[in-house]
Amino acid sequence: MRADHWWEAYTDGPFAISTPQMAVSWQTARWIEDFCYRERPKSVTDLGSGLTSVVLRDYAKHTGAHVVSVDDNLEWLDKTRAFCEKNQLVTGNMMLLNDWLAALDTLPPSDFTVYDLGAELVVRFAHIDTAIRQLSEGGAILFDDYSTLTEEIDAAVIANGLDLTVQPDTRDEWMRICALATRP
Repeated sequence: MRADHWWEAYTDGPFAISTPQMAVSWQTARWIEDFCYRERPKSVTDLGSGLTSVVLRDYAKHTGAHVVSVDDNLEWLDKTRAFCEKNQLVTGNMMLLNDWLAALDTLPPSDFTVYDLGAELVVRFAHIDTAIRQLSEGGAILFDDYSTLTEEIDAAVIANGLDLTVQPDTRDEWMRICALATRP
């Protein structure tokens, strides 16, 4: 599994740019990789750059998928871009949140979105509906750290007519867990 390799390089070692507690867990990175190779999304949106960007861009390198990585923090986006460059992964379509919001009409609907936007919950909560509206027919959105905004995510999912299932294979040692919402 490449996701395990990326997680180790990203969180430990001479070029690490994050800590295990801050990066998406290796369980979630592996889940994302498995999902992508099983479902084969052609258009992927990564809301919250970091390790997810690396895993998704590695998937794109092998499949030709279109990946957009978005962050509300320029410093974090630049760190992610530099890590991708150092590891020969495509760095196009990496943008700040406001640029993504302005470009929504020009971007393809997302077949798969990873939602881990913003270190502050207010930012994370503010863009849930936008991310859901950007999904393609049959698209899916994975909410990382689901337990931090359970009520808000549940309300948005119900209001938008999506199905939601908690993904137990993503639970990590810090008790973080993801939930997958799918558009029927």
